[in-house]
Amino acid sequence: YITIRFIINCKGKIGRFKIKQVGPDFRNTKFNDYITNHILEMVKGTQTWNPVRFQGYDYDSFYHITFKLDNGELTEILS
Repeated sequence: YITIRFIINCKGKIGRFKIKQVGPDFRNTKFNDYITNHILEMVKGTQTWNPVRFQGYDYDSFYHITFKLDNGELTEILS
């Protein structure tokens, strides 16, 4: 699993990325840098992010997306 955590600010811009990589046993692991960087660039390239809206105001928030890989093949996206 590769989880990318980031902030969506009140203007819908994203940043402050953190990447967590774990194996099927949920222990820390390291995936191929090419795969990890490709997934990160896909997330960064997504242009539409909506900030959290509450009582008429927009707020910064954390968001995370988890990508499940099986033998290097993307099998699931969890958010």
